[in-house]
Amino acid sequence: MPWSFVQTDNLWNLVLACSDCNTKKSDKITTRLFLESMLERNESLVSVVGETSDFYTYEDKKLVDLYDYSIINGYTVLWEPGEVYK
Repeated sequence: MPWSFVQTDNLWNLVLACSDCNTKKSDKITTRLFLESMLERNESLVSVVGETSDFYTYEDKKLVDLYDYSIINGYTVLWEPGEVYK
């Protein structure tokens, strides 16, 4: 989720990215396919680290709802990790 939309640095919304990729993503929303990857990753993390403070209120539905709501609110430029920019 774009930080400008959710304005949170909770673990469920963070991914590792080099500064160049992070800058290129900016306020774009990821593709739905990457959202599904994040959901799977988050489920794996919860099973490993347990319900830490960052995951205490985490639910797949919440992330999907935030994703859909961000698109409704104008975050319509899609981005996918690994895209090549000139």
